[in-house]
Amino acid sequence: MSVFTHVDFDQHEQVVSRFDKLKRNYESVVAMACAFLWLPM
Repeated sequence: MSVFTHVDFDQHEQVVSRFDKLKRNYESVVAMACAFLWLPM
C-alpha cells in the first residue's frame, strides 16, 4: 500500500513541477512581450 502511494506522490510531484515550469515560461514570455511593446519603435 505504501509503495503505491509513494509512486502516486512521485507522479503528482512531476506533474506539479512540469506545470510550474510552464507557468514560469508563460510569465516570462508575457513580460518580454510587454517589454517589446513598451520599447520605442
